[in-house]
Parts: sequence; structure tokens; C-alpha cells
Amino acid sequence: DFLSEMSNNNGYVLMAADWRGMSSFDLPVVIKTLIGTPNLFEAIRDNLIQGYSNKLILQHFSRNGLMDWLRIKGKPVPTRNDRPPASVFYGISQGGILGAGYLALSTPTRLLDRGILGVP
Repeated sequence: DFLSEMSNNNGYVLMAADWRGMSSFDLPVVIKTLIGTPNLFEAIRDNLIQGYSNKLILQHFSRNGLMDWLRIKGKPVPTRNDRPPASVFYGISQGGILGAGYLALSTPTRLLDRGILGVP
């Protein structure tokens, strides 16, 4: 799998989460909205906003506590140059499209060092 190879070669710790509002759990609401209940569009919008919030919370945890909590065989995760690893957002397909908004929202927080958007 290319993500595992990329993370091993570059010393990344991978994290992922379903994008609320676009996950398989949200599909029934989207279908119901498209078929004939347009007033449910607010629920889709709200779920997308929640998805952005969930990503920001996960990113905050990765920068503020994950490395202290994460252990490999009881030992702290080794880092390069005794510095915390860089935080990179890598969005592919739907993550690349919604990732542009995520990168814009996360810029003032300084939670990310850089972002890569793989847009189809």
C-alpha cells in the first residue's frame, strides 16, 4: 500500500478519520434529500461542518499529546533530530476537494506545516 510505504520512507505517523458529511453513514440523509426532502440539506451542511471540526480536533490531538501517549513496544516513538514530526495533510480525491477548505480553516491555528491535495 503506497501510504504505508510513504510513511515508512519519510518517518510519518498516519492518522485518518471518516469525513463527517461525506461518509457512508451520511449516505441515507443525502439520498433522502436528493429524492424529495430538500429541507434536509441543512443536515448535510451541518454534518460537513462537523467533519471539518473533527479533523481539526484530531490534528490538535496529534500536535498536543499524541506523541506523549503513543508508544511502540513500550518505548516513545523515535523522532528525527529530537523534534516533533511535521504535520502534513494529504487529501486524495474527496479529501483533496474538501481538503482545500480544511487547509484554509486550519491555517490560523498553525496545526499544519503543509498540505498536499490530490484532486481528480
